[in-house]
Amino acid sequence: MTLKHVAIFAKVVTLTLLLHTTSFARMSDINGKPNELNNYIGKGKWLVVKVWKSDCRVCMNTMRETNSAQRVLPNTWVIGVSLDGNYKVANQTLRRLRVNFKNLVSNVPEFNRYIKRSTKRNISGFPTYMIYNPQGKLKAMQTGSIKPAELRRYILKQQARARHK
Repeated sequence: MTLKHVAIFAKVVTLTLLLHTTSFARMSDINGKPNELNNYIGKGKWLVVKVWKSDCRVCMNTMRETNSAQRVLPNTWVIGVSLDGNYKVANQTLRRLRVNFKNLVSNVPEFNRYIKRSTKRNISGFPTYMIYNPQGKLKAMQTGSIKPAELRRYILKQQARARHK
Protein backbone atom coordinates (compact mmCIF):
# COMPACT_ATOMS: atom_id res chain seq x y z
CA MET A 1 0.00 0.00 0.00
CA THR A 2 1.44 3.34 -1.05
CA LEU A 3 1.48 6.51 0.99
CA LYS A 4 -1.22 7.90 -1.31
CA HIS A 5 -3.50 4.91 -0.53
CA VAL A 6 -2.93 5.36 3.21
CA ALA A 7 -3.87 9.03 2.96
CA ILE A 8 -7.05 8.20 1.01
CA PHE A 9 -7.93 5.48 3.52
CA ALA A 10 -7.44 7.92 6.42
CA LYS A 11 -9.72 10.49 4.72
CA VAL A 12 -12.43 7.86 4.15
CA VAL A 13 -12.27 6.74 7.79
CA THR A 14 -12.41 10.35 9.02
CA LEU A 15 -15.33 11.19 6.73
CA THR A 16 -17.19 8.03 7.80
CA LEU A 17 -16.72 8.88 11.47
CA LEU A 18 -17.83 12.47 10.87
CA LEU A 19 -20.96 11.40 8.99
CA HIS A 20 -21.76 8.79 11.61
CA THR A 21 -21.53 11.20 14.53
CA THR A 22 -23.43 13.93 12.66
CA SER A 23 -26.34 11.81 11.49
CA PHE A 24 -26.60 9.77 14.69
CA ALA A 25 -26.33 12.52 17.29
CA ARG A 26 -27.15 11.54 20.86
CA MET A 27 -30.37 12.77 22.37
CA SER A 28 -30.04 15.99 24.38
CA ASP A 29 -32.12 18.48 26.28
CA ILE A 30 -33.00 21.79 24.62
CA ASN A 31 -29.73 23.29 25.88
CA GLY A 32 -27.58 20.63 24.20
CA LYS A 33 -26.81 18.65 27.37
CA PRO A 34 -27.02 14.84 26.93
CA ASN A 35 -30.33 13.38 28.06
CA GLU A 36 -32.37 10.33 27.10
CA LEU A 37 -36.06 9.51 26.88
CA ASN A 38 -35.32 6.42 28.97
CA ASN A 39 -34.71 8.75 31.93
CA TYR A 40 -38.48 9.39 32.04
CA ILE A 41 -39.99 6.03 31.08
CA GLY A 42 -41.21 3.73 33.86
CA LYS A 43 -40.76 6.19 36.71
CA GLY A 44 -44.18 5.62 38.32
CA LYS A 45 -46.10 8.07 36.13
CA TRP A 46 -47.75 7.83 32.75
CA LEU A 47 -45.61 9.37 30.04
CA VAL A 48 -47.01 11.02 26.92
CA VAL A 49 -44.31 11.67 24.33
CA LYS A 50 -45.00 14.01 21.42
CA VAL A 51 -42.47 13.54 18.61
CA TRP A 52 -42.37 16.64 16.42
CA LYS A 53 -40.44 18.75 13.91
CA SER A 54 -40.48 22.51 13.59
CA ASP A 55 -41.32 22.31 9.87
CA CYS A 56 -44.44 20.20 10.56
CA ARG A 57 -47.54 22.41 10.37
CA VAL A 58 -49.72 20.01 12.39
CA CYS A 59 -47.01 19.77 15.06
CA MET A 60 -46.87 23.55 15.40
CA ASN A 61 -50.67 23.95 15.36
CA THR A 62 -51.06 21.44 18.21
CA MET A 63 -48.25 22.69 20.49
CA ARG A 64 -50.57 24.88 22.58
CA GLU A 65 -52.91 21.93 23.13
CA THR A 66 -49.98 19.75 24.14
CA ASN A 67 -48.91 22.55 26.49
CA SER A 68 -52.24 22.27 28.31
CA ALA A 69 -52.16 18.46 28.43
CA GLN A 70 -49.80 18.39 31.43
CA ARG A 71 -52.49 20.09 33.55
CA VAL A 72 -55.38 17.81 32.58
CA LEU A 73 -53.71 14.40 32.58
CA PRO A 74 -53.67 12.54 35.90
CA ASN A 75 -50.31 11.26 37.19
CA THR A 76 -48.72 12.02 33.81
CA TRP A 77 -45.62 13.69 32.41
CA VAL A 78 -45.70 15.19 28.94
CA ILE A 79 -42.40 15.30 27.07
CA GLY A 80 -41.71 16.43 23.54
CA VAL A 81 -38.97 15.09 21.31
CA SER A 82 -37.90 17.45 18.54
CA LEU A 83 -36.43 15.65 15.56
CA ASP A 84 -34.97 18.85 14.15
CA GLY A 85 -31.50 17.49 14.93
CA ASN A 86 -30.37 20.81 16.38
CA TYR A 87 -31.14 21.95 19.91
CA LYS A 88 -30.86 25.62 18.91
CA VAL A 89 -33.59 25.25 16.28
CA ALA A 90 -35.81 23.36 18.72
CA ASN A 91 -35.18 25.87 21.51
CA GLN A 92 -36.04 28.78 19.24
CA THR A 93 -39.31 27.12 18.17
CA LEU A 94 -40.27 26.29 21.76
CA ARG A 95 -39.60 29.86 22.93
CA ARG A 96 -41.57 31.33 20.03
CA LEU A 97 -44.57 29.12 20.88
CA ARG A 98 -44.15 29.59 24.67
CA VAL A 99 -44.04 25.84 25.26
CA ASN A 100 -43.58 24.87 28.89
CA PHE A 101 -43.48 21.06 28.76
CA LYS A 102 -40.09 19.35 28.82
CA ASN A 103 -38.48 18.65 25.44
CA LEU A 104 -35.57 16.60 24.21
CA VAL A 105 -33.81 16.87 20.86
CA SER A 106 -32.74 14.14 18.48
CA ASN A 107 -32.82 13.55 14.75
CA VAL A 108 -34.88 11.24 12.57
CA PRO A 109 -32.27 8.47 12.00
CA GLU A 110 -31.21 8.32 15.66
CA PHE A 111 -34.76 8.40 17.03
CA ASN A 112 -35.94 5.80 14.52
CA ARG A 113 -33.07 3.58 15.63
CA TYR A 114 -34.12 4.07 19.27
CA ILE A 115 -37.81 3.41 18.49
CA LYS A 116 -36.99 0.37 16.38
CA ARG A 117 -34.98 -1.14 19.27
CA SER A 118 -37.66 -0.48 21.87
CA THR A 119 -40.92 -0.88 19.90
CA LYS A 120 -40.01 -2.69 16.66
CA ARG A 121 -41.67 0.24 14.80
CA ASN A 122 -40.55 3.35 12.91
CA ILE A 123 -41.81 6.91 13.08
CA SER A 124 -44.13 7.20 10.09
CA GLY A 125 -45.09 10.88 10.33
CA PHE A 126 -45.46 13.89 12.56
CA PRO A 127 -46.59 14.46 15.17
CA THR A 128 -46.36 10.98 16.64
CA TYR A 129 -47.63 10.36 20.16
CA MET A 130 -46.39 7.54 22.35
CA ILE A 131 -48.02 6.66 25.67
CA TYR A 132 -46.09 4.67 28.27
CA ASN A 133 -47.69 3.31 31.45
CA PRO A 134 -46.09 3.98 34.87
CA GLN A 135 -44.17 0.67 34.62
CA GLY A 136 -42.59 1.74 31.33
CA LYS A 137 -44.60 -0.36 28.87
CA LEU A 138 -45.53 1.34 25.59
CA LYS A 139 -49.34 1.20 25.52
CA ALA A 140 -50.05 3.24 22.38
CA MET A 141 -48.29 4.88 19.46
CA GLN A 142 -50.21 7.02 16.98
CA THR A 143 -49.38 9.55 14.29
CA GLY A 144 -51.54 12.65 13.83
CA SER A 145 -53.24 15.22 16.01
CA ILE A 146 -54.56 14.03 19.38
CA LYS A 147 -56.50 16.28 21.75
CA PRO A 148 -55.62 16.35 25.48
CA ALA A 149 -59.16 15.17 26.26
CA GLU A 150 -58.56 12.06 24.12
CA LEU A 151 -55.28 11.38 25.94
CA ARG A 152 -57.05 11.82 29.29
CA ARG A 153 -59.85 9.37 28.36
CA TYR A 154 -57.31 6.81 27.16
CA ILE A 155 -55.17 7.03 30.30
CA LEU A 156 -58.20 6.92 32.64
CA LYS A 157 -59.50 3.87 30.76
CA GLN A 158 -56.11 2.15 31.05
CA GLN A 159 -55.92 2.96 34.77
CA ALA A 160 -59.41 1.49 35.30
CA ARG A 161 -58.40 -1.70 33.45
CA ALA A 162 -55.26 -2.03 35.58
CA ARG A 163 -57.31 -1.73 38.79
CA HIS A 164 -59.69 -4.50 37.67
CA LYS A 165 -56.95 -7.02 36.89
